[in-house]
Amino acid sequence: MTIEPIRLPDAATVEAVLAGLDPTSADTDLALALTQTFPGFPFTAAAVDDFYWRGDARTILSADGTRLGDHRVWVERELAALGGNLTAFWNRHRSGDQKFTEWRGTSVFAFARTGRGVADFVQISRGRDVEYLAGSVVDPDYRPYSADDLFDPSWVRREPDTDAPVLAGPVYRLRGRTGGGIVHMKSFLARRTRIEAEQRQAQRPEAGLIREVGPDSARDTPSMYANPEWFDFVPRENRFFADWERPSASVERIFDHWAFDIHDLEHRGRREIGFIPRPLKMPRREAAVGRRRFGAPPDGGDRGGRRRDWPALRVVLSDDARALGRSGRRRRDR
Repeated sequence: MTIEPIRLPDAATVEAVLAGLDPTSADTDLALALTQTFPGFPFTAAAVDDFYWRGDARTILSADGTRLGDHRVWVERELAALGGNLTAFWNRHRSGDQKFTEWRGTSVFAFARTGRGVADFVQISRGRDVEYLAGSVVDPDYRPYSADDLFDPSWVRREPDTDAPVLAGPVYRLRGRTGGGIVHMKSFLARRTRIEAEQRQAQRPEAGLIREVGPDSARDTPSMYANPEWFDFVPRENRFFADWERPSASVERIFDHWAFDIHDLEHRGRREIGFIPRPLKMPRREAAVGRRRFGAPPDGGDRGGRRRDWPALRVVLSDDARALGRSGRRRRDR
């Protein structure tokens, strides 16, 4: 018996699910917990390689591991006690007794189909955060030039693969600051089309005139007549899904291959809405060249028409095309 969906996922319930995950098994329990909470929506989860660190949740630790409070508040208080003297602050804390923690993570997306259309699915965007012991509160080798250097530490190493001690996590949090935490993709594309049409309609009076000057006369033409397809423009987000509906790709679910970093916000009085597609399956660095069959192989060849003593051909994708010579081989320093 098929379970009918009761309701679409909402932010409050999703946050409650994320808060109830056990950090030791959160990675494996996430999709199952969402599926059980929202009957009728079989969720899948996938991570995206977009390493980040958070500057809004740093904490100061004393030499014995006691948490002394928020990093920025602590630095401001210590500076005030020293009259804002950066040199005195640096000399006091360069021993490394006080350290700070930092949350770092990657994005994780969950998907659940809601219909048969290519855009009939729900996407939940979350951050997978881990708290690390980042390092000393000051650079032991260089005096800070300003207080901003202390508020945004740049002397610690931040890499996805690190040997820094882990203090907490992983912890999942809903990423909804820019309106992309929970999105029904079909509704989002409809909203994207509507907003694009409204913005183009609002820009119509500002289109102006195009003046054509001839030998005997001049003619002014409204630019709208010179751009008859002005209102037929299709946003790139909608074109992305329209291309996927073509027969060559429609047999695959789009969210098995792509996640969508969605934003919907106001910027300088203008509505900004769209997404950045994030690949879930990265291409390999080397691609083997397919061999065609030409019937009976030539003397000394195999079924692909290639001599047995010839090396297999491969296409190597180089990051720097200038490193390749005309012959296709990598240049060597002489």
